[in-house]
Amino acid sequence: MPHRPQIQNEIGSYLNAHGLPRDLRHEYFFLTPPNVENCFDNNPNDPNGPFGGCSASEAVNPVYCAFHSNSLASPIFIYAVDPFVSGNPGCDDGNHPNGVSDGALEGGLSHEHNESITDPLPNSTWTDIADQTGEIGDKCDGTNGSPLGTHNGADYNQVINGHFYWYQEEWTNQGTKCVQRFTMSGSPPTASFKSALQSGLTNKFTASASAGVTRFNWQWNDSPGLNNPDESTSNSITHSFGTNAKYPRRPDRLHE
Repeated sequence: MPHRPQIQNEIGSYLNAHGLPRDLRHEYFFLTPPNVENCFDNNPNDPNGPFGGCSASEAVNPVYCAFHSNSLASPIFIYAVDPFVSGNPGCDDGNHPNGVSDGALEGGLSHEHNESITDPLPNSTWTDIADQTGEIGDKCDGTNGSPLGTHNGADYNQVINGHFYWYQEEWTNQGTKCVQRFTMSGSPPTASFKSALQSGLTNKFTASASAGVTRFNWQWNDSPGLNNPDESTSNSITHSFGTNAKYPRRPDRLHE
C-alpha cells in the first residue's frame, strides 16, 4: 500500500516521545476507534499506485480492511494499520467473543503481522510459487479452523493470556497448509547468499550456503513502485540491473 505521511508522523512522534526502537525487529500497530477513519487519496502520480479508498466502516468504495507498510523517514520503522471494521461484511464475520471492539483485532492483526514478517518492506511481497494470488496472510483469509468453545455467546479459537479470541488461521510452509497454531519441527532455516559481478550491470547471486530452505524469493527493488520478484526453488540466479546504484541486501527473505 502507499505511504501515509500523517499516520507515519503520528506513530513516529509516539516512538520519539517514548524512546522506542526503529528497526526491522519491531513493529507498531495503529488501531483506530469507531468512526475514526483513514483514507488514501487516488493520486495517479503516487509511485506506489493510485489505490484510493477508506478504511472499512466508511460507506465508500474501494475500501480496505487493514494494511502494513514502513516509514519513508530514516531510521525506518515497520507499522500496520488496523481500523475498526466491525459491522462491515467484507472484513468482519460478526463473531466477537470479547464484544464488538474485537473487530479491530480480529479483522487483520495476525494477518498483517505475519505479512510484515515475511515482507516487511513494500515492493517485496511474499507469494507462493504455486499460488501467487496474494500475500501470505491472504492465503488463509476467511478460514478459522475449529472453535475451541464459546465466550459471551460467540465462538473462539485462540486463548491468549487467558483471553478468548477469534482469529483467522495462518499459513505455514511446513506442511503447506493453514493452521490455528504452529509447532516448529527441526531447526529454523538460515539464509545466506553471495554475489559475483558477471559483466556490466549483471550479477550472479548464489545462496548455496543457506540451510533448510526450499524456496527463494529474490527481490531486486531496482524499479520503484514495481513488485518484481523472482521466486523459485533454485539457489542461484543471475540478474541485470537497469542502472549502477546501491540496492538493499535482503538475505532474510527465504522460507522453510
